[in-house]
Amino acid sequence: MNDVLLIHRIIPKENPEKKHPMTFITGEMEETRWNDLLDLLSRLESLSLSDVILKYNGFTVELKTEDIPELLKQVLIGGYPIYEVYELYDQ
Repeated sequence: MNDVLLIHRIIPKENPEKKHPMTFITGEMEETRWNDLLDLLSRLESLSLSDVILKYNGFTVELKTEDIPELLKQVLIGGYPIYEVYELYDQ
């Protein structure tokens, strides 16, 4: 099991082109909503659906630091609550 307390500190200007595997915890995800979430994420120009991994309680996606706020905004507008955002050290 991963220890979610061991997270990276992301410094946006340190390496702006580097993609990070960010995990977004949205609570319990129902399979019926996965297609809606993927549709929502597909609208983001900075994101490829091949970079998205769906999980039972959220999703992980490879993206640049500067793209995190826009992704959060779109996910929240889409009606998905966000409880945590992190990048694990062992990723």
